[in-house]
Amino acid sequence: MNPNQKVSFEALFPLIKEELDGGRSFSFTAFGKSMLPTIRGGIHKVTLSPVVGVPKKGDILFYRRKNSIFVLHRLCRIESDGTFTFCGDNQYILAKMTKLEKDGKDITPSPILQSLLITLLPVRRFYLHVIAYLKRKFKAFFT
Repeated sequence: MNPNQKVSFEALFPLIKEELDGGRSFSFTAFGKSMLPTIRGGIHKVTLSPVVGVPKKGDILFYRRKNSIFVLHRLCRIESDGTFTFCGDNQYILAKMTKLEKDGKDITPSPILQSLLITLLPVRRFYLHVIAYLKRKFKAFFT
C-alpha cells in the first residue's frame, strides 16, 4: 500500500481492530479539523494503542459513533453513570491515542496544555472563525 494513499477508516477498520486486539499499536496520518490545534490534519501522525485501565479526562480516544463515523476526540467528562462525553457525544471506545508525531519527532502535549484546551473548548468555534477570516483577509501571509 502506498503510504501517501488515502484510505477510509471503514476499509482500515478490520486491520486496526486486528492490531489492537493483538495488543499492538496502529499509526496513521490524521485528517480533519475537529482536534485543532492539537492535531493538524495531513501533518500529524497519530498512534492508537489498546485501552488499558479506565480512560481519564483529557485522554484522546478513538471511537465509532452510532452512525458508523470514526472519530478521534478528547474525553471531556466522565458522567456519574460511567458514560463519556466527547464534545457532546457519548460513544463506545475503541482505542486510546498514545503517540503524536510530526516530521518523525514525537510530540508530547503537557497535562497543563491538555487542561487548558478542555477549558477553552467553548471558545474553539470562535477561534476557528477568526482564523478563517484572517486567512481570507491576509491570504498572502498564510501561503
